[in-house]
Amino acid sequence: MISICLRGSFGFAEQIKPLLVEDWLKKLNLAPKSKSHLKNLMRVLFNAAMRWELIPYQHNPMSLVRVKDGSKRQREPKALSVDEFRKVLESIPEPFRTMCIGAMCLGLRVSEILGLTGMDCAWQCGKLTSKVGRAT
Repeated sequence: MISICLRGSFGFAEQIKPLLVEDWLKKLNLAPKSKSHLKNLMRVLFNAAMRWELIPYQHNPMSLVRVKDGSKRQREPKALSVDEFRKVLESIPEPFRTMCIGAMCLGLRVSEILGLTGMDCAWQCGKLTSKVGRAT
């Protein structure tokens, strides 16, 4: 499907030029972050195609593609007040309620909450150890 899409918009993979891709991305009715994700997906596809010798080894044209405001937020995230958080908790069943409280109070991400086990909780010392790494 991606091959058909790319071929329909740009021609064959060897003919894809960075400016054509930039123009195509500008015309898409998507958030800048989504356009950035598409560009990165295309970069990965080009790398794979070269690795599998489907196209000649070359400089990946996607490395030259720019997406305006690709890492800029379109709107500020909304932080819940204590009262709003309590209202949300009323509609969440266990064990998800406890997970939400842990995430909110400890500042843990979903992957960190899901990765916790009984071994990570040292109840006597009041310590919690999260072994899930954060991406940098």
